[in-house]
Amino acid sequence: MSFRRTGHSDERRRRVLRDELRGSTGEEESGEAAGDTKRRGRATDTANQRRYSAAALAGRQAPVTCLIPKSGWTLAALALLGLSIVAGLEALYVYVYCALPADRQALCSALDVERTGSLMAWCSALVLAAGAAGSIMVFTVRRHRLDDYRARYRVWLWTAGVFLLGSADVATALHVGLARLAGQLQGDRLQLSEQAWSWVIVGLGFGLVGLRMVMEMRASLSALTVTAVAATAYTAAGCMAADALPIESPPLRAMAYSACLLVGHGSLLLAVMSYARFVFHAAQGGAGQRSRKKTKDVGSEEATSGSSRTPQARLPRNTRLDSAHSTDLGAAKAPMTAPVQFNASSQEQEDEDEESDDEGEQSNLSRSERRRLRKQMRRQTSSGR
Repeated sequence: MSFRRTGHSDERRRRVLRDELRGSTGEEESGEAAGDTKRRGRATDTANQRRYSAAALAGRQAPVTCLIPKSGWTLAALALLGLSIVAGLEALYVYVYCALPADRQALCSALDVERTGSLMAWCSALVLAAGAAGSIMVFTVRRHRLDDYRARYRVWLWTAGVFLLGSADVATALHVGLARLAGQLQGDRLQLSEQAWSWVIVGLGFGLVGLRMVMEMRASLSALTVTAVAATAYTAAGCMAADALPIESPPLRAMAYSACLLVGHGSLLLAVMSYARFVFHAAQGGAGQRSRKKTKDVGSEEATSGSSRTPQARLPRNTRLDSAHSTDLGAAKAPMTAPVQFNASSQEQEDEDEESDDEGEQSNLSRSERRRLRKQMRRQTSSGR
């Protein structure tokens, strides 16, 4: 028995087989694509894998103000460290550099305190650079002051720039080259020597900003004291440079001049750090606590002893009274023979007196609650009678 086959059914089978082959091929291609995507993702994750813990994030890092000395003992330790460095450098100059023969001193030229590229110049440059960093610390806190309407805090940016310029000048003797250039360009009208031009350049470049910095630090007594020490050291160094303080021994003169300069630089750094400490404590609410506490104590004493004082005793000493007020005070002093009549005005006055009496004890209660408590106490007193 034979079945009839048509061409349409054969064609239909071919299309079904063709679609099945296409579907299997598409699944294989999609699987390969998914595998490639997964491999790329793994490679990306490996490339972007964190190498630091969460403690290294920017939000968990300490701010710049953490370098500000918070205690006076820290400032004292910094001052002692600076004096030790000055003494150590001067000891190396005397007992090592000056003790060597003249032909071998070139081997230890780094110990020469008068040389530009010596250890003394390097330490001075580091101290002045640290002063620039301290000025930036002061600026980061000082710019948030509320009553600085004229933006006087910007002087600390200028101070930081002057400190950096001074650091470069100490390391490279920049003012000497500028003085020589000014001496060549001065012409016939100005007959100033190179030393005079050096004083002019240093005075204009550092003196004006220094005066403005002193005006800014006038609220801090410790900063002003250290600044006075720095000014004294710079004045002594200037007098030695101008031969106003004659010293016969060249090594002793070099030691004194270099020591005065380094002490002046260190004192400026200590003044900036001291003022940074003052500004930091003021920003955190530490300044003025004693004055507030004293005012609060005085107010509480006046509140507790206000009921026992007479109206005349509550007035200031230099207060003058006219005749009407003086008679009122005299009547208040006289003994009362008539019974007291409680009216609205006397009740309000009594409430105000009692409020001043209970201010220290019931400072946490509101005005209405205190008034209600006084009424209850008054009722209990009247019922007891």
